[in-house]
Amino acid sequence: VIQGGRRGSKHDVNDENNWEVGLSLSTENYQDHLGGLGMREGADYSVDPYDKVRLPRFIEYLDVNFDKPEYFAPKFSRDIIKNSDSHIWEFTVETNLKDPRIKMEWGLVDYIAEDRELWLYHKDKEVIINMQQAQHYDFSNQETHNFAVYYGDSEFIARELHPDGASLTTAYPN
Repeated sequence: VIQGGRRGSKHDVNDENNWEVGLSLSTENYQDHLGGLGMREGADYSVDPYDKVRLPRFIEYLDVNFDKPEYFAPKFSRDIIKNSDSHIWEFTVETNLKDPRIKMEWGLVDYIAEDRELWLYHKDKEVIINMQQAQHYDFSNQETHNFAVYYGDSEFIARELHPDGASLTTAYPN
């Protein structure tokens, strides 16, 4: 724990065959830099050395959680899989913090293959973000949020990424 947050290690592996997108979470008072997803030669769809088991929670927590029920510690903060033409990562963001907003950041994503896309889908709010154009997403705090990240060509994205329905909500922040 480093002054109200957790910090992960940075890997310089980003090319078309070995890439990682770090997922950082922050609120007004807390930060977590341990989350991430990606692809690497030599990785596996199950548990491998590139994945990271979620650290134990302390009094306050703000976590990215990828479920791996086949492993003795079923929650992971990083999920790196073997190279694939397409994939869908599903994860949750969990917190017990009372801050009103959470910010998820991932930085510039310009190292994946030119014919591939990367999209973030907030399942609970039905919000879709192009991760290659935006570098963060802010959302209201609640205990658990369900997300998915879609990676693939435009046909895969069009076929797989579609919200369950349309909804109208109040405009934020205006």
